[in-house]
Amino acid sequence: MTARVVDLEAWIELLQEANGKLRETISVQRQQIDELIKTTNAQHKHIDVLASTVEDHDARLGEIPLSLNQALPQRADHKLLIQELRDAGFKGSLTLDL
Repeated sequence: MTARVVDLEAWIELLQEANGKLRETISVQRQQIDELIKTTNAQHKHIDVLASTVEDHDARLGEIPLSLNQALPQRADHKLLIQELRDAGFKGSLTLDL
């Protein structure tokens, strides 16, 4: 009978060790999931910022004067054209080969 008690105690100890290891594994996995959630949320915020930037650029493109859709100005007017683009919010490189 004593051998059975010893065997039972050994099993209990073994199960408690396994339970502790499982709890530790679950804790580590929870931390990893939390980090993934934080990373995903940060990426979503970054995507939202990029989308907003694209929308802003699209809106600015809509503000470019309609005269730009017509024929390009004469050589002497290229500085005026560049100024109109800058006034409309264009921030890119402005070089004209006329």
